[in-house]
Amino acid sequence: MIFELEKKDATIIGVIKDTTGGGISKITSVELKETDITIYFTAHGYDVNLLLAKKDDDYVTGSLMGMFNAEGERKKESK
Repeated sequence: MIFELEKKDATIIGVIKDTTGGGISKITSVELKETDITIYFTAHGYDVNLLLAKKDDDYVTGSLMGMFNAEGERKKESK
């Protein structure tokens, strides 16, 4: 899954896409702390949360619903 997050004013908004760029779900809310972020969204009718902790400037690790390991990498837009 690809999470497109954008900081708008004092909040973070975004959408979740599949690997082809098709939309899966909108992000319903985000809790941002100094070194981690929790993203809430709905998938297949279930409320889901994804906790990610900063590993370095481009990588995160965490868990989906506290049951599945998750990892992520920042994708930078090519100009």
